Amino acid sequence: MAQHVTMRLTDDLDGSEDDVQTVPFTHKRVQYFIDLGRQNRDEFDVLMARYVRAARRHRRNPGPYSRPRSREDSRKIRQWLMDNHYISPAAKLGRLKEQHIQLYEDTHSETGGQK
Repeated sequence: MAQHVTMRLTDDLDGSEDDVQTVPFTHKRVQYFIDLGRQNRDEFDVLMARYVRAARRHRRNPGPYSRPRSREDSRKIRQWLMDNHYISPAAKLGRLKEQHIQLYEDTHSETGGQK
């Protein structure tokens, strides 16, 4: 005996069933999912657009340039962090934190390598 199971999405705001899609979003480090029809998705996008334009994008997979590629790169980053008082001179060994590497790269990409 065969069974066919049908799952039908309904808009979580108005209960409509036409062109409903699941929309993921994150707020205060909590990920949410909401099922919205075309009209409510468009409204959601319009409301979020202001915040998205002003926000910085989080890079989950930072790519090959977010970590030093050599000891020389590590030395330059560590020296810059010490010179700018982000880390103490005692922090001469160990792995650099991703946030420190990102800070160095962000600062140097904004100034064209100066600073």
